Amino acid sequence: MGHVLTLLLEVVGVAVLVGAVTVGCRYAGVHSVPSRVAMGATIAVLACVSALAHVRHTSSVLAQDRTDSVSAQAGLEHCFDESLSGAPIDIERARFMAWVKRRLPPGAVYVIAPYAGTPDAWCLTTALLPALPAGPGAARPGWEIVAGTVPADVAAMIARHDPTVQVFAPGYALAKLVG
Repeated sequence: MGHVLTLLLEVVGVAVLVGAVTVGCRYAGVHSVPSRVAMGATIAVLACVSALAHVRHTSSVLAQDRTDSVSAQAGLEHCFDESLSGAPIDIERARFMAWVKRRLPPGAVYVIAPYAGTPDAWCLTTALLPALPAGPGAARPGWEIVAGTVPADVAAMIARHDPTVQVFAPGYALAKLVG
């Protein structure tokens, strides 16, 4: 509401100043400069003053909008950098999830093998968008993300060097589910 009031006051101020310049020109006996030119010059000067008065706020808003749009993914991944529970951040897990993000195709449906620790499942879900977690009634998952405890079926696939499993590090793998 404050911005609207400020704008309204500026418009009223411009109208008053244009009137004052017009009356001043007439009383001063300035006949060589038409009133319209004086009003136009006054409006131009006032528009420049108003723009300069608001440039700091406007540039701040534009910079914030740009930051919000450019770093939207960084905002989604912010939970990798902090721990609300006070538990230490698992840097290797954060690097692994960034690695997984680069390998999952858009719209992929995945399942995460059970694990504990940071980041939590909500963080992973938002950070891995546009890939989606498998849920009730969802499409069959095409990928399994292992971050911590390796399930027996994935361990067997790794042991036989199955090409559908990509290993990031011990305990960290991305398996393409076939069938």
